[in-house]
Amino acid sequence: MNPLNFAILDFVAVPIFVLRPDAEGAPVYAFWNRAAERLGARPRHEVLGRTAVEVYDDTLGNAAYQRHMEVMASRTAQTYDLVLDIDGAETEVQTTLSPILGHDGQVIAIVGTSVILTPIRAAQKKDIETLARVERARCEMEQYLAFAAHDLRAPMRRILGLSELIRDELPEDATEAREIANLMSEVSEKAQDLIGEVLDFSEASNAEARIESFELH
Repeated sequence: MNPLNFAILDFVAVPIFVLRPDAEGAPVYAFWNRAAERLGARPRHEVLGRTAVEVYDDTLGNAAYQRHMEVMASRTAQTYDLVLDIDGAETEVQTTLSPILGHDGQVIAIVGTSVILTPIRAAQKKDIETLARVERARCEMEQYLAFAAHDLRAPMRRILGLSELIRDELPEDATEAREIANLMSEVSEKAQDLIGEVLDFSEASNAEARIESFELH
């Protein structure tokens, strides 16, 4: 990759770096774009021509250098996570190393790209917490409906029985009163059906929540 192509990578918002083996075969930084400068908190002139051990502290530098050497030896891509101190805060960063092979099959360069995982992890945690709150609210609502339906079932039965009793005691010529009694019975029956459906739904939801998953072998 020539310097002109390297310059183009400075306009990419993703942190990108390029490693090349030096005369002794050690992977040294050959390019470090502006986004990598911001992420690594190190200007380009302090990085280029050096290994990860020379750029970072012992723990981080050794871990990164080991990954670089593994990619050199295996000639396969590798992704790993590291924790960097960015602006005084521990930040989880995921880096992917992709080797570029020459005609002889040996690694002539490694292109690295990094992604900050901390905001992603925070968003995932927020989503999980939101789902948990929604689930709690759903369970509370179902429980409330079950209690309400159960408490309403007995009064509706009494209303239905009362309407039937009134209808049976009415004289034959009490047409208007009989219509009212019939309407009371009809409304009571529909209300009981609705209460039954609510209770059935609540029982089905509770049963589903109790089902334990298992694998078939």
